Amino acid sequence: MVGILNASNVTMANLTSVGNVTNPLEFMVNVNHTIYNGWLFFILCLLLLIVLYIAAQQVEDQPITNIMYSSAAVSIGSLFLRAANIYYTSSGVWLGLLTDNQMYVFPLITIITAAILVLIKKT
Repeated sequence: MVGILNASNVTMANLTSVGNVTNPLEFMVNVNHTIYNGWLFFILCLLLLIVLYIAAQQVEDQPITNIMYSSAAVSIGSLFLRAANIYYTSSGVWLGLLTDNQMYVFPLITIITAAILVLIKKT
């Protein structure tokens, strides 16, 4: 499978524990943390950022403004993904779809691009 960071994680016991749930949200967390080591939803957020940026660029050609608005939208989505604490069945701990470190990337992109825009407008 493309994107699996540690192929030794894909064992029959792990796949059984991943698929042995009744809640779809718990299934997503199990897949994210067991198979992709917690990086699946971060990669999906990065892809969403790229898609939103490309869509905004087609409407109006302002690269810095478009990346700022796109990252702001993904930042809001990353807050919801981080807030979705779901009980992780394999180890019995509460985990979100994104970790704290992954969540901070998108607001930082927004803040940096906003600072660049302010500096550009002052000159």
